[in-house]
Amino acid sequence: MIKNMQAILDLMDRPSTGSGPGEYYLDTLAVLPEYRRRGIGRALLEDGIKRGIAAGYDLITLVVDSNMPDLIRLYESVGFQKAEHRWIFRVDFLRMTYSVKRQNAKL
Repeated sequence: MIKNMQAILDLMDRPSTGSGPGEYYLDTLAVLPEYRRRGIGRALLEDGIKRGIAAGYDLITLVVDSNMPDLIRLYESVGFQKAEHRWIFRVDFLRMTYSVKRQNAKL
């Protein structure tokens, strides 16, 4: 499983055309249902944040289906904030942002 996790993290580390200038965009974060509620999603998310910070980004972003409150709570629990809604393929997605400066100010 660790080998597969590394492959996912490597894919997350690519620049995305969906992000704006100066943003590190976390794309396609997923955990198979049988492995959920074990901290894997949080670990992937935290590693993605660390990679964005190490790459020198001040803003880390993602989008989540607005009908997935458990995921939204997970993202909020590590410091993401709700930004705006985006309609993509007729689905209401919520764009969320993690400000490195805002999080450092809390420390």
